[in-house]
Amino acid sequence: MPPGLQQLTVSYGYSGAVSAALPAGHGNVVDIGCFDARGCEFLQGQGFRGWSGSDRRTFSIAVDAATPGYLPGPLYPGTWNVIFGLYHILPSGCDYSLTIVGQPGRKLPAQQPAPLASPVLSREARCTAATFRATTHHSDGTGGLDDLAAAARARALDFVAVTDHNTISHLPYLAQVGGDDLLLIPGEEITTYYGHANAWGIRGWQEFRCRDDATMARIMDAVHAAGAVVSVNHPKDTGVPWEYSPICPSACRSLARPVAAQEP
Repeated sequence: MPPGLQQLTVSYGYSGAVSAALPAGHGNVVDIGCFDARGCEFLQGQGFRGWSGSDRRTFSIAVDAATPGYLPGPLYPGTWNVIFGLYHILPSGCDYSLTIVGQPGRKLPAQQPAPLASPVLSREARCTAATFRATTHHSDGTGGLDDLAAAARARALDFVAVTDHNTISHLPYLAQVGGDDLLLIPGEEITTYYGHANAWGIRGWQEFRCRDDATMARIMDAVHAAGAVVSVNHPKDTGVPWEYSPICPSACRSLARPVAAQEP
């Protein structure tokens, strides 16, 4: 990435493309994401700039705006990384193309997200109505955060965990649509090719690049160390199966340890 650019646009394509909802063997599914020059190391991906799975063929990142699923902000000069997730690949292989275009322009200020309040829903013990897993157009949802909040209010829900897949681009906008009548819990669905899990109460991006039990245990430890909570999603015959160990021993030890106080 040379200095002075104000927008980056990435487009890609691949042969035999099919929907990720189809069983393996029907075609190819290649996911995509991006890290900037600050780094893409495992569990230390300070340069994370977004992930869109296979739902988009093009995304843009600019100083003041970005495609849903991606984070706006400075285009740091240096080595950036586009990552491919090989979800389904036919035995015959897969041809792909990748096009990256940088655009100069006038220098614009980065967005300053509003702080996310945590309203007290009730000081009395009572039952609450909620959903612990919801996605928006920041990943594979069909509507935006406004649509999600409107649907939640129409159903008289008290809180909703917003858990877009492998990204946190929705977090800066939660304060705009939540309120005293609707608590929006910042989350991320850690979506791997061997099972899905939710991280609730997060403040930053959580690692999802995982293929085995030991790595998943490290990811769960990192989520707990950040003061957040992990749950396994839809571990059932009709959902995406959980192929890791039912409970990672390291994660259990994390749950047993007291969580350090977090700065407000």
